[in-house]
Amino acid sequence: INEKNGRTNGEIIYNLANIIAFKDKYPEKVVLLLGNHDIPYIYHIKNKSLQAGMMCSGYRHSIESELAMLFNDNLSKFQIAYQIKDVMWSHAGITQEAYIKYFKHKIDNFNEIADELNRWFILDRPELFYVSFIRSGRMPAGSILWADKSEWMIGKYELPLKQIVGHSHVEDISFFYDEE
Repeated sequence: INEKNGRTNGEIIYNLANIIAFKDKYPEKVVLLLGNHDIPYIYHIKNKSLQAGMMCSGYRHSIESELAMLFNDNLSKFQIAYQIKDVMWSHAGITQEAYIKYFKHKIDNFNEIADELNRWFILDRPELFYVSFIRSGRMPAGSILWADKSEWMIGKYELPLKQIVGHSHVEDISFFYDEE
């Protein structure tokens, strides 16, 4: 949710409500993934102490209560990650560096990594919310909500899954992989 897109407060609330209604209409066909711009509204009510460290550009104080209630009333309809076989969708993905620093010794079953990450979200595991130095954060690598596209260029990618992410705006779809 970003003020740069020129949307009014009413349009933002209306659009989110319609996206949730679409999920309600097609619960088995629609997956709603959370992103870094959604999280501050969820923590507006859920955990005030976590909210302070997760503010991002475009946050609208003028409608924070309305969006917080809309997200929290429907939180069970949202996920951090979604996976089919060896393909995982998320907002910003797990970069190689984030994997090594935060996940390598905590997740050993990549067949169910999305399920594990969704459990971590319910438990407020801090690894999901880390913001890297690259994005003016305090951590060496960004999380699944905050990884920057430039972080995908660091190190050889060794995770046993393909990832589809959409956090950073790009002109064209980018593919990062080894041609071995």
